[in-house]
Amino acid sequence: MKFQKTFAVALAIVMVFAGAAWAGYHGMGDHNMKDRGMPPHGPDKKMAAPHLRILHSLNLTEAQTDQVVEIFNKYDEEHEALRQQMREAREQLYEAIHSNEMVEADIRSAASQVGEKLEALSVHKAMVFFEIRSILTTEQLEQLEEMKTKCCERRKCHQRLHNAIQEYQDIGE
Repeated sequence: MKFQKTFAVALAIVMVFAGAAWAGYHGMGDHNMKDRGMPPHGPDKKMAAPHLRILHSLNLTEAQTDQVVEIFNKYDEEHEALRQQMREAREQLYEAIHSNEMVEADIRSAASQVGEKLEALSVHKAMVFFEIRSILTTEQLEQLEEMKTKCCERRKCHQRLHNAIQEYQDIGE
């Protein structure tokens, strides 16, 4: 029993360090976009770098990059307002859940608000990426689909790892 617990902890540590090494090797810990050939992101709003991480690997032309920047800039204020509304709705839900008195109507109302804000944010995000997809070539769209598939596979792998670690922790209890 003690061996299993020790083995589970050692396995988890090895996986964490291996994941960190992999992420570092693939540049996931470095947010200096200039070193990756991306235009700067900042007050001039030349490039919305966090949104373009996946698009950067599609080798966009300069014209495509300018179009993408225009799209992000066009929707930037509205997107930030929707994100702020979502944050506030989640805070209200948290407060309703953790208040001293359990008032079901308040919780349901706050949860409903979170759902409405999520709906608006999701539709907005879909509009942005629909416009971006319209400027991509067929090859870039195929490459984008392939990357999305790999991303989903990685997410499933991380979930399986999390579940396995949880099972090993449950064994020791």
